[in-house]
Amino acid sequence: MLPHGALSIDGWGSWRTEISPACGKEDDEAYDIQRHRMSCEIRFVTFMNNEEAVKQVLSDYYNAFSTLDVQSILPYFHQPALLIGPLGVIAIPTPAAVVPIFGPVMEDLRQRKYRRSGLSLQQFKLLSATSALAVGVAIRYKADGQELERVGITYLLHKGNDGWKFAVMVLHDTDKVAPRE
Repeated sequence: MLPHGALSIDGWGSWRTEISPACGKEDDEAYDIQRHRMSCEIRFVTFMNNEEAVKQVLSDYYNAFSTLDVQSILPYFHQPALLIGPLGVIAIPTPAAVVPIFGPVMEDLRQRKYRRSGLSLQQFKLLSATSALAVGVAIRYKADGQELERVGITYLLHKGNDGWKFAVMVLHDTDKVAPRE
């Protein structure tokens, strides 16, 4: 039991309070209202921080990918992870398994005068305090700034001890991505 009004983190990564049994009935009712309001406000801040953290991971990943150095993207993948695309479902059990998949893609982009990628995020939803869904279009650009290609992409991210990482990455047609409302 925590002291009256103390805060702790529950299993969902959200803040909660505990009521001291020493409080009187009137105090408990007023405290319940205040506790509920504080819990909702703190939970909102926690989810806002998670949302910002996931969006930062996405931005950092695109910056790392843009270097065309396959080693720079390894830390963004949960182990194990799945890649789903035109060739089917590919398991990525270790960081080393990312190299033969993304290495040739990066080499092909290098040959096509690739410069950078950006994500046009169309949908985003925190599914829980440890999972998030992001849907968008990856836009790849040439060194001269012209658009090279677009790829529909859906990410399912998981938050573990090492932060937010890709658990599932799905490549799909861009016309399957619903525009932002």
